[in-house]
Amino acid sequence: METHDGDIYNYVKRAALISLCTIASNAACLGQDINNTTNLFLSSGLQVATSGMIVNDGFIQNQGAIALKGNWLNRSVYQGTGSITLNGSDQLLSNNNQAIDHLVADGGGIKTLAGNLLITSKIDFIKGIFLVADSDSLVFDSNCRVKNASQLSYVDGAVSTRGTGYKFYPVGTGGEYHPLELIEIEGIDPIIEVEVFQNMPTIKTSAPASIYSSIYWSRKIISGTFQQSPVTLSYDVSSVNSVRLVLAYGESLVSEFTLLNNLTVQSSNGTNVVGSRKPINGNLFVLGEVPVDPPRQQYFSTSLSPNAANPMNRVVKVFGDNPNPSVFSFQVFNRWGILVFESTSYSSMSNDGWDGKQNGSSLASGAYPYHLKMIDISGNAVIHNGFITIIN
Repeated sequence: METHDGDIYNYVKRAALISLCTIASNAACLGQDINNTTNLFLSSGLQVATSGMIVNDGFIQNQGAIALKGNWLNRSVYQGTGSITLNGSDQLLSNNNQAIDHLVADGGGIKTLAGNLLITSKIDFIKGIFLVADSDSLVFDSNCRVKNASQLSYVDGAVSTRGTGYKFYPVGTGGEYHPLELIEIEGIDPIIEVEVFQNMPTIKTSAPASIYSSIYWSRKIISGTFQQSPVTLSYDVSSVNSVRLVLAYGESLVSEFTLLNNLTVQSSNGTNVVGSRKPINGNLFVLGEVPVDPPRQQYFSTSLSPNAANPMNRVVKVFGDNPNPSVFSFQVFNRWGILVFESTSYSSMSNDGWDGKQNGSSLASGAYPYHLKMIDISGNAVIHNGFITIIN
């Protein structure tokens, strides 16, 4: 077999690398660039580290750990359940449209993705920004876990996820981190892409609202079907009257956006997380606030005593602001499931209430199941089930 000087150099360098890595577990193979042109196997527990770049023109089977400060250029075949750590600054990641099981971003700087990359098991954000251009794609597989994303490390560009259920999108733009969560995706084999943008154009809304146009989120269906999901958005609302906070969602920038109030506001890692209480199906999301306090949620007392000193405690009433009086149903049952009281009048239940009687006769003490259904002023269905306690 004819052997050239360059082949001998690559063979010796590869042999030295493999020899060092098989001496003991967690060995570090330090050096400059690594160029693989044949087969390279890293078993579980072994680590390879280089201060240079790694170029693969052969076959790499990685069951261990690879760390590099230079570029990762996979131009051939890469496989395995091992990890790849980018711990340099301003690195290029090109993986020949193949999958990486576990990817770690560290060292700071910009990690520029070239091509299409699927993460199958886990992605760790420690320090460094992943830059994903419109022509490239970063996809998290259905069981992929996202860890430690923060203001120091996130994705500037689009992130796609496979599957239904809970999905987290560690996205940001312009040096700001604004992740989005889809809490419970419903659909058939969906691949959902999410990206955050700056400077939302003027939009139409279903009611007057001041829109926080500096940041908005986009959701796209890459494949499969998407029905709906509750959503949470990360945005600084610490100076906002949370009662007036609304989430606006729409199909496109030229369509009318629906306003959703009664949002949850929580603090996570020093940032505010604003969430919808019900599933929605918009393509675009943005936060804002309405000029006046929105209608109160419908609620009512769940106990009464015919002998109470305070007349208000002798009945149960439904409270709230301006529901649709044409859609209202309130039912009470006894323990055998027999209907003992029913009203289809919101006006009657809000003004007079129910006094714990069946056809004018007082009912015995006990817990009585109830079912309440109505449509509120925003067109949302309000459904309550529980027990009303009568105390004689």
